Amino acid sequence: MEITSAFATLANGGIRMAPTALAADFSAAGPPLAPLPASSRAVSPESAFMITHLLRGVMRRGTGAGSAAWGLQEITAGKTGTTDGLRDAWFVGYTPDLVVGVWVGLDDGTPLGLTGAQAALPIWGPVMKAAIRQISPGSFTPPPGVVITGVDRATGRRVSFWCGSDDVVQEAFREGSVLSEGCDTTVRNRRPGLLGWIENLFK
Repeated sequence: MEITSAFATLANGGIRMAPTALAADFSAAGPPLAPLPASSRAVSPESAFMITHLLRGVMRRGTGAGSAAWGLQEITAGKTGTTDGLRDAWFVGYTPDLVVGVWVGLDDGTPLGLTGAQAALPIWGPVMKAAIRQISPGSFTPPPGVVITGVDRATGRRVSFWCGSDDVVQEAFREGSVLSEGCDTTVRNRRPGLLGWIENLFK
């Protein structure tokens, strides 16, 4: 519950909601209930989004890539987890509207022998797929102060008009911290963009 709640904070733009089994009754038709726990800001919207953006990469290219089997690879963020000795397997994944966490293990602490991708993800996938059939998930939208830009996966350099790449990944940066444009000779030789194409004309 605590781990899933932490991921829910990221999904909620950095605002932590205390887990509760109670739902607010705004109609006042039911019996009076104790006030729901108050929300609180745990991290900034910018930090929450940047972590979410990284976790979307896990779904696309990392240990969560198996989520593609349920059509969830491009619309969710998430992370596998495996404890030492393959004792416990975890997977927590989310959309902006829903978080689902799965733990697989044995009560006596005997090693399960499986990773989070092997044991927990195959449970998480069908559950999340069934849930989003009921309500279409929202999109992960960068908050003010965050910029998305293309980066060469091999070199870590920003991709620009002059310096292209054959392997571009979109990364999130705070405004003012985006990598400067431009590429050195090594990068041009490895990932020719327009500049490299022009240079090749004269070789």
